[in-house]
Amino acid sequence: MKFRRILTVFLLISTMLTFWGCKKASVTYLDTLRAEELASEAEDELDRTEFRHADGNWLDDYITLPEGLSDYEIRFATDGNNLNEFGIWHVKSDQIAPLEATLRAYLAESLLRNRSFYDSYIPQEVPKLENAEVRVFGNYVCYAILSEEDKAIFFRTIEDELTEN
Repeated sequence: MKFRRILTVFLLISTMLTFWGCKKASVTYLDTLRAEELASEAEDELDRTEFRHADGNWLDDYITLPEGLSDYEIRFATDGNNLNEFGIWHVKSDQIAPLEATLRAYLAESLLRNRSFYDSYIPQEVPKLENAEVRVFGNYVCYAILSEEDKAIFFRTIEDELTEN
């Protein structure tokens, strides 16, 4: 339990430092799409994998999500030998940093908890979890446990759908 708290604090601090240190040119993102809509668009682009909708308690064994998160969608591969998974949350601006830190903790904890099992049974899938990523697009926080190619497709799709032209 103590390790989990230390890991969470470390990830929160690193997230804040990254946020403050990496200012990009101002991009305006839409704030009107539902997470489920974005997830469907992303799934359409990731057509090599069949995904299922995850129940609301999908992450409960790993993390406690911040209060008041209602618009989100998590999808995972239907094939149990494939770790492909992604999540999208549409949140209020004051929920972004806590959720981002929480999702980074989820990815780290998932790797720590499951690595030996995955190394034994599906070692080709481990790099997806090792290189899993969390990104923020305006009021949307997304994570992806996907191959490098599929992560690029996923995040590009989300950005394209949310970028005002």
